[in-house]
Amino acid sequence: MFCAGYYEGGKDTCLGDSGGAFVIFDDLSQRWVVQGLVSWGGPEECGSKQVYGVYTKVSNYVDWVWEQMGLPQSVVEPQVER
Repeated sequence: MFCAGYYEGGKDTCLGDSGGAFVIFDDLSQRWVVQGLVSWGGPEECGSKQVYGVYTKVSNYVDWVWEQMGLPQSVVEPQVER
């Protein structure tokens, strides 16, 4: 898991966002890359100052995802930063 957000608040996940993607833009590949999935946030109002969202780190589950899909990992070359 990891936490992310803005110290000053104003932008954050909110009720109902669980499972949504946390993405970053990779300048090298020029693609958006999923880094996490929304897990939960603070009990305060959405976007509160100094309250950060909690995300599940996708790279920790890549092997499990491949297994659930029933595909050999060689079918697609995943680009995962561990």
